[in-house]
Amino acid sequence: MKTKRLSAFILLVCVFAVGVFLLSACGNDLPDNTEGVTIRLIVLDGEGAELYNKEQLTYKSALADAFIEFEGLNVKGTSSYLGLFITSVEIGTLMLIEDSEWGNYEMFVADKTLEPAGYDEFIAVYHDIDDINYKWIPIATYAHDGKTFFSSGLGVSFLPLFDGATYMLTLETYGG
Repeated sequence: MKTKRLSAFILLVCVFAVGVFLLSACGNDLPDNTEGVTIRLIVLDGEGAELYNKEQLTYKSALADAFIEFEGLNVKGTSSYLGLFITSVEIGTLMLIEDSEWGNYEMFVADKTLEPAGYDEFIAVYHDIDDINYKWIPIATYAHDGKTFFSSGLGVSFLPLFDGATYMLTLETYGG
C-alpha cells in the first residue's frame, strides 16, 4: 500500500515537472516588435472562399493581440490553458451611432460570421512561416491562392508575428 502511494506521488511529481518544463519551453519567446511588422490576415469559409484579406502594420508580438488592429474584424474566443481558443470570427463594419440622449458611440455590425456549426468543427489557424518550431506535427498544409500554408503548432496567444508573414483562419472538421 505504501509502495503504491509512493509510486503515485512520484508519478504526480514527474507529471508536474514535465508540465512546468513544457510551459517554460514554450514560454514567452515572442519577438519584440517595437519597430513594427506588416502582416496579412486571411479568413476563409469552410469551402475555401475568402471572407477577409487585409494587410496591417502592428507592434504586437502575438497573433491574438493583433486581431484588434484589423479593421472590420471581430474575433471571439474563450481562454484555455493553451491561450485563446477562437470560437467565432465576424467580418463587418464599425458604425458611428449618433444619439442625442446617450451620446455618440460606435457599434460593430457583422456582415459575415465564421463559426463552427457543431462539436466536430473548429476554427483552424494556418501561416506561411516555414519553420518547424511553428508547425503542427504531423505537418498539415493548406493551399490557397497559389501559396502553401502550414497548420500552426501554437495557439494564437503564442504564435509570434513576423514581418511579411501571412496568417489564415478557416473552418475545419475534426478528423477531416
